[in-house]
Amino acid sequence: MNTLVRAVIVICFNPMESKIKNLINKVSGEGTVVYIANNGGMSVELIDSLKSEGVEVITFDENLGLGKAINEIAEIVPQTVRVIFTFDQDSSPPENYILRTWDHYVRLAERQEKLGVLTPSFVDARSGYQYQQKAIATGEEFTELTITLQSGMCIPIDVWRENKFNPELFIEFVDTEWCYRIKSKGYKVLQMNDVVMHHEVSDQAPKEFFGFKLLKYKPIRRYYFFRNAIFLLKQSYVPLYNKVRLLTGACNRILAIALLDDFKIASYKQSLFGILDGIKLGRK
Repeated sequence: MNTLVRAVIVICFNPMESKIKNLINKVSGEGTVVYIANNGGMSVELIDSLKSEGVEVITFDENLGLGKAINEIAEIVPQTVRVIFTFDQDSSPPENYILRTWDHYVRLAERQEKLGVLTPSFVDARSGYQYQQKAIATGEEFTELTITLQSGMCIPIDVWRENKFNPELFIEFVDTEWCYRIKSKGYKVLQMNDVVMHHEVSDQAPKEFFGFKLLKYKPIRRYYFFRNAIFLLKQSYVPLYNKVRLLTGACNRILAIALLDDFKIASYKQSLFGILDGIKLGRK
């Protein structure tokens, strides 16, 4: 009997068919149920093709963003599921990623570690740039981090039930806010040192400017960055050091708009709107 102990949730919005099928092939397998959160833009042909391969495609009436879409699907996974994996549509995990991560999870569970999330290290598929997160402690198997990216997360289902993603954030800092929140409760964010995943974080490969990595985004992403950054600055569970990093990151984004963005005026306007709306978001 194929007991489903792992659920994979892939968040999609106007996905490239080749990329999504490649991802599905890599994460499917015995004991794993795969869900597509269709936030819009998937053709009927692609949906039918994925369903014929046993993928559960959940189509929403509107774009729910990352956190809310993950929450909606995690609510309906089988009761036997012990962990959920979350992916963006443009991620390319290594072969056997699900089972390798599962093995790490089982060993940590046996050791009764207070695990919040398992994560790979990330490399930009276009440039080879390795995304660096602040390390708290480094061991042979794992590096404990402050935060990590949403794509590739392996979350014990009980941890998610107690700490669901914030649906208000939509996109940008959905993963960051969640990591700060679970860490304030004593959970660990552990990076697997032997697992690397290719992932595209921005609209194009990062550009270097006097030692700084600059990222290019559409104006709407600038809006959510500044809105949600302001929200995080107001939260008591975000450490002071990380609030300073948020402010330096904001300076980086302002510079990136000037040097990289195609629609600079629109990006600056959206950034301002984001700051104003961020002030209105509630304090928790």
